[in-house]
Amino acid sequence: MLSTGLSTVLSVGALIAAAFAVYLSCVAMRFAARGSASSVSVQKLTKIEAELTETHELIDGLREALHKMRSRAGMKRLRDEREAEQAALPPDAGRDPDGYKRAIRAKLASEGRLNGKFHNRG
Repeated sequence: MLSTGLSTVLSVGALIAAAFAVYLSCVAMRFAARGSASSVSVQKLTKIEAELTETHELIDGLREALHKMRSRAGMKRLRDEREAEQAALPPDAGRDPDGYKRAIRAKLASEGRLNGKFHNRG
């Protein structure tokens, strides 16, 4: 549950950073297209390009981290489901005959198929 929330926060953060980078690039293109004295200098364009590159690398890193977190959460869920299935199985009759009898009787009693009048001994 925590990993899902964290991955959502990281995804939203990456999207906000990408939107900000797109906005900066649009502003830079508008100024460069004017060609007037108030246009963005080459140094500012280089700086913006470097920030865009860093943002792109950050987004790729976040995407990889999100993928790893989702994979770990999925594997944990699968492992928990398998453990629950194993716990639901009765014990082995060869190793623990009394445990096997108790498990089968409990199952039959929960299903209403065991008559307590005749089968009340352990």
